[in-house]
Amino acid sequence: MEGDEFVSRACEASLEIPIVLLTGLALDEADAPEGIETHEAREISRQRIMKKQALHILLVEDNLVDARQIIRQLSRLERVHAEIVHVETYEGAIDALVESQAGFDIILLDLGLPDTSEFEALRGLSAQFPWVPVIVLSGFDEDAILDLTMDMGAQDYLQKGSYEPALLGRAISHAIKRKASLEILHQLEARQQVVERFTEELVIVHELSGECLYTSGALQIFSGKYRTNLVGKAIQNLMHPRDRDEFNRRVRELGPLDVMTFRFRLEGKQGKTEWVESRTTWLDDGEDRDAPPLISVWRDVTEQQKLQEQLLHSQKMEAVGRLTGGVAHDFNNLLTIVLSCSESLLGSLPDNHRGVEDVRMIMDAAERGAALTRQLLTFSRQELIQIMSADLNEVVNSLSGMLERTIGEHIELEVQLAARPCFIQSDISQLEQVVMNLVINAREAMPAGGKVRVETGAVSFDKDSLPTAAAAPGYYYFVRVKDQGLGMSADVRSKIFEPFFSTKERVGGMGLGLANVYAIASQRRGFITVDSEVGVGSTFTVFFPRHENADELDRQDEGKKKSELREANILYAEDDDMLRRLASNLLTEQGFSVSSASNGIEALELLRAARNPFDLVITDVVMPKMGGAMLARYVQEESPGTIILFTTGYTEDATFVEEFSSKKFPCLIKPFAPSKLLAKIQECLELREQQALDEQE
Repeated sequence: MEGDEFVSRACEASLEIPIVLLTGLALDEADAPEGIETHEAREISRQRIMKKQALHILLVEDNLVDARQIIRQLSRLERVHAEIVHVETYEGAIDALVESQAGFDIILLDLGLPDTSEFEALRGLSAQFPWVPVIVLSGFDEDAILDLTMDMGAQDYLQKGSYEPALLGRAISHAIKRKASLEILHQLEARQQVVERFTEELVIVHELSGECLYTSGALQIFSGKYRTNLVGKAIQNLMHPRDRDEFNRRVRELGPLDVMTFRFRLEGKQGKTEWVESRTTWLDDGEDRDAPPLISVWRDVTEQQKLQEQLLHSQKMEAVGRLTGGVAHDFNNLLTIVLSCSESLLGSLPDNHRGVEDVRMIMDAAERGAALTRQLLTFSRQELIQIMSADLNEVVNSLSGMLERTIGEHIELEVQLAARPCFIQSDISQLEQVVMNLVINAREAMPAGGKVRVETGAVSFDKDSLPTAAAAPGYYYFVRVKDQGLGMSADVRSKIFEPFFSTKERVGGMGLGLANVYAIASQRRGFITVDSEVGVGSTFTVFFPRHENADELDRQDEGKKKSELREANILYAEDDDMLRRLASNLLTEQGFSVSSASNGIEALELLRAARNPFDLVITDVVMPKMGGAMLARYVQEESPGTIILFTTGYTEDATFVEEFSSKKFPCLIKPFAPSKLLAKIQECLELREQQALDEQE
């Protein structure tokens, strides 16, 4: 039906309400159909209707008879001036709503439109224009349809032909009030959403019992659940079962003006445990009731909790380090004495003597004690690092006896060394830690026993064959540890090098073994690969760059001969009386001229009083009155040609560490056997001779 025909019929019906003609044509007064106001005519009648409330109504009805009836009913409403836009289709309704500048106060909707199914128009209008209330006018009289339309967002439902105009008026009045409430709520929710976008805190209003009355949108951040999933339920359902009773107890004890702070575990996304800090107090909502609701503000503190736990671990390790550092000096001195006496005793016994094996066991026990001390000092970062040429074959071979005793009788150790030396640049003790930690890790993976294979070798990578992103092309030597243990999942493999990560219970392990291996490899420009499968076992391979002078070191190693000890004048400073006497006697027996001192002050007096300059000063780092670092400065100033050899197990002296690293003083790590001491002395004397030759040239 054309617009003109509809207007004519509406006028013939003698409707008593003004009808505004919506058209794209320009009409003057003469062209307008009879009964229709032009713009000028409407201005004339405006004064007549000023006392009535203006109501903008969108009527969506394809049946013109029904539309005429509805318009007639609207004209009889008191105190209302109805401006009606009538459309016959769903698309027409969408266009009218989009193009309307003033907006509509209400939509009167027929369900049976020609361009949609019965409920699509209602569903679409409610979704796209939720602030405009909808009253459904339908010829159906079924409770199921009534319930369905209300669930879809309709404000009311009236059956055509069965209601009085007054009922339509009340329905419209109710819808208008509802619309006003919706607008206010919409504004509040919009503001709240803006606030929630900038905060990750969760606001919960709940009863004393824990029943949730309201939650903010941040609930998804905490548990991945929508807020509607929690309203009406107990908030304790989100908490870890072990934390619920404590929360309930503390809430019941909450005073009128108290604010309770409580930290608990929350069953979060995908079963992952998260930590939440809650601040709870009573909420005065203005209602007279025995028990007002409470308001709780939850804040995700998972990362903070992790940092606190790591800090606690670090503090424990620092405490262990301080304790270890406090006794390391004396303990390493004792181990040095044990090793020295054992080596001397072993050298005095024939090979077939029954005491040989006992002496070797004593020496092994002392070496294990030394290794344990080094581990603890490394964890506490008090161990001195000496970067030197090191052969992986020698490191693994020297550890093999200790490794067998460490892994136990239920595990078989197999060692396969490369045919040629594998020289790299590293600290010997750190390499020993790498091997020891990997073997211990393999032992832990085989509680029922099995075989651990340790091997060394060489490999070359070009840019197309690099096994990891951390690797660079080049020639590498490697140490590999393979076990027949439980294996690891992909998730565990991704975390094994994280500090403090452990698959064991909290009471066992510190979670630093593999992290330490990773750190050592990275410091030496190396990398690690891990191959593991659950139920099959794991293979850890640590790659170190080949020493730049590996070929020369290889030739030196092949042609190495035991050189004769040179005569020398040695000043030995050591605060441990027993160790000082032992070392002095040993050096004297080897033909050296030895002067000994118990601290730096005595050593400096001997240095200044000596008729002949000392070739070598051997000094402990930590001594009373004056330590080795200060003594070394005086020696450099007053006797620049004298070589300084430090002996120590650890140090906290930052100045000494800086000078030691920059000037590369020779250093002998305690505990040491007599053979290591003599070899180090020989090295220092050769260095002095080379320096003298350089000065002559």
